[in-house]
Amino acid sequence: MDKDVQTFIVSAKKPRIKTREIWGYEQVLHEGVYKSNNELLKRIPLISLNELSDQRHNAYFKLFASHKVEREKAFKTLEREGLLPLLPEPLEMLLSGLRLLKGEKDMNLELTPTQVQEMGNKWGKRYLETLPLEKRLAGIKVADRLAGIKMADRLAGVKPEEVFSLFKPADIEAYLKLMKKL
Repeated sequence: MDKDVQTFIVSAKKPRIKTREIWGYEQVLHEGVYKSNNELLKRIPLISLNELSDQRHNAYFKLFASHKVEREKAFKTLEREGLLPLLPEPLEMLLSGLRLLKGEKDMNLELTPTQVQEMGNKWGKRYLETLPLEKRLAGIKVADRLAGIKMADRLAGVKPEEVFSLFKPADIEAYLKLMKKL
């Protein structure tokens, strides 16, 4: 049972050496991970997000680091590995909002997750508006693009000969015969 749950102290800012010493925290095997020799804290590791290595498994955590350089490295790792699109959209928008924050001082702002998510959503929409239409639609199937659009709207501006050129003459004649019967 003791191994099923683990408690950690996670610090977005690099803990001061003096503070770590007071609580008995010393760096252990991994960068940014400290273990305490204090009897009450020895089972509670301290993780300093700014000091974690840039390995893939740390990237999600490092998105919340106070140093923009560390956050940006984490975003680049997730982008390179193709992991950002796998996130649920609200979480991706939240993280995009965090990406916009500019360094340690800004991380001291009191923003709720909802506010950060809204920032990411707004910036995402603004970014999309700057892209050419072809890039905005890239990767979206034609059927999905046309879903919910009435046929008359789909064909607006299309000349009849352009439509008829897509069909065999026999099919057009059969359709015209059918329409005459109605």
